[in-house]
Amino acid sequence: MRFASENQPYFTELMQANIQEMLRDLQKKIGFEYISFNLLSFFCNPVYGGNTQTGNHDYYFLDHILDFLISIRLKPLLTLKIDYLDHTGDMSQLQLALPEDIESLCHHLNEFGCHAVKRYGIGTASDWIFRIWFTRPGQSAIIKNENEFFSFYQKIFCAVKAVSQKLTVGSPPVSFCSEAEDGMNRRFVHFCTEHSCLPDHFNFACSERSYHIQNGKLHTNSVTESQLQALFDRIEAFKKDCRITAVPSWLFDYNMLTAHNNPGNDTCYKSCCTMYNIAKNLARANMEGFWKLTDYTSIRPFPSSLFHGGTALYTYNGIAKPYFHVFSFLNRLGKEILALESGYLVTRDSEHRRICIIFYNHDVYPDAAAQRDSHGFSPFRDMKRISFSLKLDQIDGDFYSMKQFSVCGLHGSSYDTWLKLGSPQNISESSMEFIRNTSPDLTAESDRINNGIINIEVNLEPLEIRLVELEIQ
Repeated sequence: MRFASENQPYFTELMQANIQEMLRDLQKKIGFEYISFNLLSFFCNPVYGGNTQTGNHDYYFLDHILDFLISIRLKPLLTLKIDYLDHTGDMSQLQLALPEDIESLCHHLNEFGCHAVKRYGIGTASDWIFRIWFTRPGQSAIIKNENEFFSFYQKIFCAVKAVSQKLTVGSPPVSFCSEAEDGMNRRFVHFCTEHSCLPDHFNFACSERSYHIQNGKLHTNSVTESQLQALFDRIEAFKKDCRITAVPSWLFDYNMLTAHNNPGNDTCYKSCCTMYNIAKNLARANMEGFWKLTDYTSIRPFPSSLFHGGTALYTYNGIAKPYFHVFSFLNRLGKEILALESGYLVTRDSEHRRICIIFYNHDVYPDAAAQRDSHGFSPFRDMKRISFSLKLDQIDGDFYSMKQFSVCGLHGSSYDTWLKLGSPQNISESSMEFIRNTSPDLTAESDRINNGIINIEVNLEPLEIRLVELEIQ
């Protein structure tokens, strides 16, 4: 799997020691490929070397960040993030706040591209990604300055490609929440085809919610289990209709629960349901991106509680949530998929000496879970344990060793450890360390292989994810 983290909104946060420590831990235990940050905030920040007025740039601080990312095997996803102008309550007519001096921005972008190629080499820089990003409205909204935006994209594309055709430019976000968005997507592809600026890949966005408009306001419906699968079906049909099937699909900004204060974000529900959705669509995207690294951010008030429903992999102080272990498990999978069924996924490495199986006891998020409760688990109290029995045959070997790693409400979940301590708001240093040291439950065994057959029996708790690793000898 190739993963990207939709990270902090300001590039300066990547210079902070707490963020860098989390990134080191992330790379050690999982190994993401990309991390995004807002390059536009650098160009507009004279304190750290950017200066859109004079056109002069000092790349010292930006190089410091890039050097660090490269040292931990992370590639930058260089984002030009734009917002909407004030829409004064009318969400059906939106206008993107494009930069005032686009020509100057293109000059700065070209200058930075030349600097990056000179300092890091074209081989390294060609693996980076440049993109424009904005939050899609997710509704039947019209982007009033659509033509100006398309022209803006074309100029950014040309500024990057003028440095080298080997540099990568991704598309703006593409989603299919409404007919208005679908129409804009198709007009964008037509524009790119006409102006020879088709992106190197298409960035698709998905949150496991559907949207509707009532009295001019945006509302979200409860989560459905088929949204991600439906999105990929739409992507394939869209690319076929537009005759761009050769352009890769990258899924960015995927989230189960979009709200930053939904109790379910901290629970095993999110880890189990995310595993379910990724497993079902494992081979359908070239890259999957997830919002975000940590609940800590400089643009929102500091969280009042260790677990408060934030969307990230880590709490604000770097404690891995249950959601984190989805990716550590997926990172262990082999490249060959042997079986993909409801509740489990079986893979094998290229040498046929290692088999990895992921099991999950998943349930659909009920409507009641959209309501805030004390700990986010009330809708799942009636869930049952589930058992699996697998027979692996034609195994070439005499012995096998097996390790099982489990995350559920009973073990492996830092959130549930916090609950067991009484959900404290003021946490002592020793209790914080106890929560931090929560890790997946581990069991190990070995046995002889009889007639080329290995039998696997597992019993899963509600919302449990389990990784089974077999080494063949």
